[in-house]
Amino acid sequence: MSDNDQHLIFEPEGLQRRIPLRTCGDSRYPSLRLTGDVLLTNVCAGVMAPRLAELQWDVILAAGCDAVPMAHMLSSFLGRENYAVCGTRTSGREARYPVEAEELCLRNDDISLLEGSEVLLLQAAVSSRRPAEKVRQLLDEIGAELAALAAVMVSVDISGADDYVCIERFNPHSKSNSNA
Repeated sequence: MSDNDQHLIFEPEGLQRRIPLRTCGDSRYPSLRLTGDVLLTNVCAGVMAPRLAELQWDVILAAGCDAVPMAHMLSSFLGRENYAVCGTRTSGREARYPVEAEELCLRNDDISLLEGSEVLLLQAAVSSRRPAEKVRQLLDEIGAELAALAAVMVSVDISGADDYVCIERFNPHSKSNSNA
């Protein structure tokens, strides 16, 4: 992965994409949007599927809408029938299972799917450990266990970055980044 002033060049399996950067304090983080990029999603799922097949888990939980296309393709590649989606609370949706006053929620059918399961949490790009910690709280409340963490891109400067199965690790403070 290389970068210029406003983008990272992401090249899984030789497929090149310019990923926009967003600035937060003195760091820059990739804004990875898999939704709508079918080829990138398929390539990334093809790279990650064999790695995830080696782990013990029952259900993929997509953390937000950015991870849904990847959860779908991984489920297809790995022969899994279902995946769940952790979203944000919005008015007019069916039942939710919020954590504290935060906006994380699950639909009732996703709660049923996850109860008693070992869960693989899937994110598009990880620049903070906070979402995983909040999802862990949610899973504890419904009787599920967080079994593994996966993301397409993970920042090297977060606590537990090595816990993630990923395609690319990036340093938000550096111009040089490394493949996972």
